[in-house]
Amino acid sequence: MHVAILAGDGVGPEVVAEARRVLEALHLPQMQFEDGLVGGAAYKASGHPLPEETLQLARRADAILFGAVGDPDCDNLERHLRPEQAILGLRSALKLFANLRPAKLFPELADASALRPEIAKEIDQVGGEFNAFTAREHTCFHLLLLGRDYDLGVDILVDILLNSTFKPDEFERERRVILQEISMVEESPEELAYDIYFEKIYGTHGLGKPILGTEKSVKNFFRRFAQKNVY
Repeated sequence: MHVAILAGDGVGPEVVAEARRVLEALHLPQMQFEDGLVGGAAYKASGHPLPEETLQLARRADAILFGAVGDPDCDNLERHLRPEQAILGLRSALKLFANLRPAKLFPELADASALRPEIAKEIDQVGGEFNAFTAREHTCFHLLLLGRDYDLGVDILVDILLNSTFKPDEFERERRVILQEISMVEESPEELAYDIYFEKIYGTHGLGKPILGTEKSVKNFFRRFAQKNVY
């Protein structure tokens, strides 16, 4: 097996180095590793977060061991040159779409969760996974749990939907995330064409508007409006 090692930035090289040690300890037959630059490290070395040689390495490989990307030194670069664009470039070029992130909640980080600590803890204790998504016609909140925890899952979903606190700091954090996602869509021809297509068909109808909204609408969306109109 040919494994591309893309350690990237920040904690990435440290984590990937330990993961590589684990793989090497398994003594799997014909396991080969090849390193490539990605993210901020790649930009500083070659002027682009996803150099062509790294992309070709990823195409040749049977698997990719990816660390992390992000470098404060690159925050003022044009968006297409920022380290995070390496992830989008790989996903697009390799036609990747699944993004599975097994996670365990550490008590010290409970307050950083978008969920109230007690809710996040309840989900974590039964090995559950909470997520949500928005489509053009609906918003979906869902929990993945064992059947025996069905009642707990219903209670948690109802609590989230009917008793959301909309803390000011969390509200602003989510606003920043959405604005960043809007920028990413604008730089993705496929997604941008999809939005334009719906706009041409439906015009000013709700179905003709982008799911994420616009930069103007997100900046002008206030917490008191959400508290009054979400339910």
